[in-house]
Amino acid sequence: MDKSVLISIRPEWCELIASGEKTIEVRKTRPKLDVPFKCYIYCANIRPFLVWGDIFRGDWFTEFTRISGYSRAEADKIWDVFNGHIAGEFTCDRIYEIQKRGIPENFDYCYLSLNEWGSDDIAAEINAISASCVSKGELNAYGARTPVLYGWHISNLRIYDTPRDLGEFIGLRTMKNGFELRELDRPPQSWCYVAEMPEGANE
Repeated sequence: MDKSVLISIRPEWCELIASGEKTIEVRKTRPKLDVPFKCYIYCANIRPFLVWGDIFRGDWFTEFTRISGYSRAEADKIWDVFNGHIAGEFTCDRIYEIQKRGIPENFDYCYLSLNEWGSDDIAAEINAISASCVSKGELNAYGARTPVLYGWHISNLRIYDTPRDLGEFIGLRTMKNGFELRELDRPPQSWCYVAEMPEGANE
């Protein structure tokens, strides 16, 4: 059974990933896996709604389902609502460390793997921030209480035509001598180890 990662991502970030604009996902931790490894994208079940790869804000979805008479579950299937489902997958082929520099009262984050991004600190920092679609201020606020952040590089992206359910996967809990299987009854707050359910296991 191959160990993969299920990562929860907000719908507005999912949209940027799907468009190819966002190729770095910044997290406070990283899996204990050698790269490359597969990541499944869970589109968080919060607004705005991501339908057919497009963002709909405000009360559009609530009003549309009220008028049409469809329930949320029925609408999910008819219009391919990605919120609350697995929207796609990608290969994480590299993880960059993002470390604080400067004095504690006035620090910035920059990538340590400078050769991957440019010949100097400024070029590296600009490229890294641009690829993550996160501003320097947002990056500093997110990592205010941690000395290192991790930039997961997104490659071989595949957005599903029809979103998949959590029930198609099983959670993996790391143990001293391997891992144990556990039911995946809710998405992770950040990320977790998973494997695909064997075909026919839910029948």
